[in-house]
Amino acid sequence: MGVAELTRNAVDVLPEAALEQKLKLGRPLRVKLGIDPTGSDIHLGFAVVLRRLRAFQDEGHIAVLIVGDYTARIGDPSGRSKERQVLPDEVLDRNAELFAEQAFRILDRERTEIRFNGDWLGKLEYAELVRLTRTATVARLLSGTTSPNGSREAIRSRSRSFCTPSPRATTRSRSRPTSKSAAPTSSTTC
Repeated sequence: MGVAELTRNAVDVLPEAALEQKLKLGRPLRVKLGIDPTGSDIHLGFAVVLRRLRAFQDEGHIAVLIVGDYTARIGDPSGRSKERQVLPDEVLDRNAELFAEQAFRILDRERTEIRFNGDWLGKLEYAELVRLTRTATVARLLSGTTSPNGSREAIRSRSRSFCTPSPRATTRSRSRPTSKSAAPTSSTTC
């Protein structure tokens, strides 16, 4: 299966040509999808993405579901106009479990890893968190990229988002969890 079929329905594949170059290496890729555990049900939009992950699996690659347990436990507002509701740990854990079971109706269980971002974000020390804040600017914080309006609630929301480390910056600075059956950890807020 070619790149065009693997990326069917994708809006962007960035950086351009990088996927094709990685596929030419002939080794299995780890294709990741972030999951928000504040809900437990898969909707039609997720089915499209899960089918793309399955196409990668059918070509010998590994699907990695990254459960945002840490960001959900602190009410991270990323990509939303208001803060997420902070749910009890047991509800988040159960939602993640239910989501995975539904995803396995499409995904190959043997070629799927489940990771919890709390496994690495929960271990961040304050000095490391402050270093990570260097990856975003105050201009970005105030620009409204997280929330389109300039209300006090939106500023508060963006402030918390600014304090939540970027997953991309974090995964580059910390080693990935190694356990296939990692359990969520208790976390602290910034």
